[in-house]
Amino acid sequence: MSLLKEPKTNSGWPNSWWFSVLNNVDSLNHIHVALKVFGIVAYTIVDRINCEIIVSVSDLVLLAIFSLFRIYGIVIGVQNELWETLVDGEPAAIVYGFASLMVLVIVVISVTPIYVMVHRQKVQDILKDFKEYDDEVGQLGYPMNHQYYHFRVSVFLTICLAALGAIVAITLSLRNIEYQLDVLIFLAFFCAGCFGNTLFHTALNVLILGVHGRLQLLNRCLKELLQETDGRSINQHKVGQLRRDVVIVQAAKLYDKLCDASEGISVVFSSPLILQSINTFFVHLLSSYAGMRVFLHQATPQQTVNAGLYLSWSLYFLFFVCQTILYLAALRHQKSILLGIVHRSLNLPQNEFLIDRFHQLSEQITSRAPHITFFFFELHPLIIVQACGELATYLLILVQFDMQ
Repeated sequence: MSLLKEPKTNSGWPNSWWFSVLNNVDSLNHIHVALKVFGIVAYTIVDRINCEIIVSVSDLVLLAIFSLFRIYGIVIGVQNELWETLVDGEPAAIVYGFASLMVLVIVVISVTPIYVMVHRQKVQDILKDFKEYDDEVGQLGYPMNHQYYHFRVSVFLTICLAALGAIVAITLSLRNIEYQLDVLIFLAFFCAGCFGNTLFHTALNVLILGVHGRLQLLNRCLKELLQETDGRSINQHKVGQLRRDVVIVQAAKLYDKLCDASEGISVVFSSPLILQSINTFFVHLLSSYAGMRVFLHQATPQQTVNAGLYLSWSLYFLFFVCQTILYLAALRHQKSILLGIVHRSLNLPQNEFLIDRFHQLSEQITSRAPHITFFFFELHPLIIVQACGELATYLLILVQFDMQ
């Protein structure tokens, strides 16, 4: 079964053997716990039914402790140049490039919990939009399968953390690291920052997946309730017409809730992801530079091994970007399916008295869509291609200087 496809009922697989999950907050509980363990979120969900969030004194104390330790890690790393244990023997461009990126990882993970705490009301609104959507679509006879969503989140979370753990272990095992206290502290906070950024981006992806699954459920609901065959008596037809009228109005409200939730997700995740994207971009740039030195036979055997490690880090971060693009494309596809269902239902004989309702719903779907906006990076593809071409030229110039 595809992990992007919702099961048709709320019973059966995986309900027979997976954990009992009662609502949308419980379905996200494990990733929320992981985010809190790594100090990415500084709030507490006090009411799982009504999705109420507060910032307690203990949350503020933990945030202060995490922040102080991260600042300490940055200070000792910069003062003692502790990144040399990971980039020893590399050209100056790679050494100082990756040094800046390692510090930036810790800075990003220090700023993110403060930003999320400031926008905790948006987080609460997202959870409430999901809850109200699930309640209303459940009244139409199509309950959301929270267990299956919980299962998918668990799969993605396990894969992401296991892959990063393997990359970190391989990277450290291939280094001759002097296990001094300062080095261990700096590397610990760098690795914790990588895990934190991984969890934050995974949280974004699973929320996009939540919007996608709910839109997919709405499509199935409308397809089955609006495209009924017309072989009934006059009285049955009138009752069906009234029910379809209610379904169309309800569908418009449900669609609006998904759009509101996606806008809230954009606000909560966009700014921290801008910093993460800058970090990821320069990781790609430096790994490309190291790879070009290998292909042009300018690298030593140790630098060749290092280039492979840099490439693995680069591909790992690229995986999250590709995953986000995949989910957003699937979300847009579900919107197209919804629009097609509305247009097909509009042409059915039993819906001829509901034409105005269908036109209103069609205009609403066309004018607004559930979409995640990354404000700074919404660039035209030609600009991105041109920028990449300029950077490739710059990399070749750097390699030529090395050869001389």
